Amino acid sequence: MVKNIFKKNVSSETGATEEPKKKVKPSKPSVPADSGSTPEKTSGVKTKFTNKKTNDPAPSTMGIQKLREYLEEARIRGNLSTDDKSEYLKAMDGFKASAGDKEAKAGHLKTMRSIYKRNRSV
Repeated sequence: MVKNIFKKNVSSETGATEEPKKKVKPSKPSVPADSGSTPEKTSGVKTKFTNKKTNDPAPSTMGIQKLREYLEEARIRGNLSTDDKSEYLKAMDGFKASAGDKEAKAGHLKTMRSIYKRNRSV
């Protein structure tokens, strides 16, 4: 065989041209689906994702750090009344000063939780 300029195989005996064979990609088996429906998965794990924020936690379940963060943020934004602000600052200072005294800490923590209860809907 003799190859010509046009990249077609030419048989020297007959002069007929032969097209080069094209590679065929294997096709994926097509599954006919009902009109308008999606095919069902038979395997896999189904998960449900939600982006909803949960409600504010109950004050009794909050620790000092979360209470402090919430009340500091409310104080900076101006959401606390002046009475609540001064009560919070006194309770926080008392909490820090009562290192090692569990009863005093519990009292200050209770005060901060009551302030949180009054202001959490703000």
